[in-house]
Amino acid sequence: MCVASQGKQEKTRLSLALTGLDHLFPETSGSPVLGCQRQAGTRPVLCAAATIGVEPADCAVVEDTPSGVEAAVAAGMRAIGYTADSDKSALREAGAEPLGSLDELRRLLGLEVEPITTNPAKHAPTEYGAGD
Repeated sequence: MCVASQGKQEKTRLSLALTGLDHLFPETSGSPVLGCQRQAGTRPVLCAAATIGVEPADCAVVEDTPSGVEAAVAAGMRAIGYTADSDKSALREAGAEPLGSLDELRRLLGLEVEPITTNPAKHAPTEYGAGD
């Protein structure tokens, strides 16, 4: 598993910590796929898959933009559209399975993930001053 994000790695680390998913990425608490993030189209997701040695058909991409969903679909990957702050119908039209909460992601992917704590700041990376 890996994370490839258009955002800064620090933001990715914080997002993973706040959602309780950081323990799934122990090596960096972020993306082991450096160099893939700042590319266009299908390149980031294909680069991420190649870097970890997984075929595109065996990948699932969680996206919150129609263009990101379209890139995942074009790459031959399963597209999951995170609808919390996005247009659900636009993500669905782009080819995504809608995802309303991260609890649903566990079910969709069959992952065992510890529940989000009532105080997610206790898991935040130390560079934000709230870490363990």
